[in-house]
Amino acid sequence: MRPGTIRTWLGGFATGLLLLASLVRCGGVAHADPSSVSVAYAAIYGEVLCKVLDDHASFGGLIGISQAITEQGLTDYQAGEALALSIDEICPRHSGLLDRFIAYYGPSGVAA
Repeated sequence: MRPGTIRTWLGGFATGLLLLASLVRCGGVAHADPSSVSVAYAAIYGEVLCKVLDDHASFGGLIGISQAITEQGLTDYQAGEALALSIDEICPRHSGLLDRFIAYYGPSGVAA
């Protein structure tokens, strides 16, 4: 992948994670609901995503999982939503990793 492509992909993914993490943590004071595709994906594959994160709890693990999700037809944004939903609902033990990823790659982060 070229650097520009990676930055674009990370931007969409991090934005999806950021918005959904805000939605879930603010308890319904959100401006947007997660897409039905993201909710369905998290419901079906959330436990698998969490098991993979248990073995690969790193930024690289988050990126690898999200790339695998997009290869199954979801957008970068939907992949971020599905992953954030899975972490929040099934494996909150990875919330710290998610927060650090969003802080680094999100709109106000260093790599954004």
